[in-house]
Amino acid sequence: MGSVELTLYFCIKRTMLQPKREKRIETAGRAHESSAPVRRLRSRDNDIVHVRRVVAGNPSSPLSVLSRLSEDDSELVRRSVECNPKTPAELLAKLAGDESAEVRLAVAENQKTSHSVLEKLAGDVSVDVRFGVAENPHLPERLLLLLARDENPYVRCRALKTLRMLSPESQSRVILYLEAQFEGLSWQ
Repeated sequence: MGSVELTLYFCIKRTMLQPKREKRIETAGRAHESSAPVRRLRSRDNDIVHVRRVVAGNPSSPLSVLSRLSEDDSELVRRSVECNPKTPAELLAKLAGDESAEVRLAVAENQKTSHSVLEKLAGDVSVDVRFGVAENPHLPERLLLLLARDENPYVRCRALKTLRMLSPESQSRVILYLEAQFEGLSWQ
């Protein structure tokens, strides 16, 4: 164990013995370079869920810790991993298959999520996840057009609003596409 890991270990051990939740949270926010103390945190009470959330959201947390916390039992911890700016695209792809719609929604809204993952999420069973995908301004035009035909009117509306934010050339193509889709329909 290196000196940083040893210091972190004793710091976490000392604060876990203290009854003050704020001190434990402050220590978790400084976690870096060692996953051994984080593993010890997993076996504590409900307050420790909050500590794991802070560690998951800490940009200094090593990727090995983020990877482990992405499998945490708590949905809140897994969402914190997704929100961490250091979470790699591969881990976001893994979280896109999470059982929780809230976690998948957070992945859909993340700017670092790859287009292939967004394409998968565009067909999600959860309306909220599809809405989140439709809200993503980094989404390829073809996926926005796909969502503009979604069965849910809110998803359709959101996709159309996002399409309006595109460049004027893209907007012209969208108008032509939509006119072709609605050709022959009667509005009476």
